[in-house]
Amino acid sequence: MAKEKTKTKPIWDIFDYAELIIVFSTVCIVLLFSLFIRTTAVDGDSMNSTLIDGDYLFIRSFMYTPERGDIVVVNDISKGTYGSIYASPLVKRVIAVGGDKIRIEKGVVIVNDKALQEDYLNETMYPTDMQEITVGEHQIFIMGDNRNHSGDSRIFGPVDERCVVGKVFMRVYPFNSFKLITNPNK
Repeated sequence: MAKEKTKTKPIWDIFDYAELIIVFSTVCIVLLFSLFIRTTAVDGDSMNSTLIDGDYLFIRSFMYTPERGDIVVVNDISKGTYGSIYASPLVKRVIAVGGDKIRIEKGVVIVNDKALQEDYLNETMYPTDMQEITVGEHQIFIMGDNRNHSGDSRIFGPVDERCVVGKVFMRVYPFNSFKLITNPNK
């Protein structure tokens, strides 16, 4: 009687499966980062000390509606009006949304007749005043956390929501400062 030969899988089949897994994973990561998550770096000191110049951030961009207190990245707000000063993406905090009334009295930001509790600020804003304005529908009023050194909606006015790239949800670099970014109002 002849012995039956057992079939063994060649080692190359294992490599084929591994290659398939690597390709599938790469496609998933590319889709994730092109459709749902974006990256940017903080450029400047306007968000000190919440975010520092050079921090790398992850931004949630898919189906996002800005809310008061969120840190957002806005792009293309200048539309040529302010030249190259504001041509790159800006990282700022949403202070007011469409329909809100905002004013500044003696350095205190007042939204809908309530003074904002802004524990994330390191220093008092220079006592500057701003007359009350009503933020238009589908617009946001943004300010940096380093108010005395920030070019924001106090200069260029409310920003169209279509200019919002997304909400900052994580600082990923430098690695020793890795953290989730949350809305202080929630």
